[in-house]
Amino acid sequence: MFIDVADEWYDLIGLPFVYAFWAVHEMDMKQIIIKKIRSLVEHNLKNLGQTLNSIFSEKDRHNSEYSDFISHKIAYHIGLEEREAITEFFRYAFFFGCIDHIPDLNFCD
Repeated sequence: MFIDVADEWYDLIGLPFVYAFWAVHEMDMKQIIIKKIRSLVEHNLKNLGQTLNSIFSEKDRHNSEYSDFISHKIAYHIGLEEREAITEFFRYAFFFGCIDHIPDLNFCD
């Protein structure tokens, strides 16, 4: 038996599960850093097929399964619902005592 965390999160919260995101302290949030991160993300998305081929060998029987998941099931841009989900995650972390305060989050467009 396994539990799909993304499905459980959606069933509980009604918002998408955010697997990962870039975060920096507001004092370090400079336009040059934001531009470099965006550039890296766009480059990697344009070359996703090549990246997947380098990660998964031809012998890997799950290659197409992973490729489909990474290519079609994951969104690579944070929209309004994803922002709300991240904020809700911090609320839950605070409620359950994992963090001592809910941080102010500022999202870059």
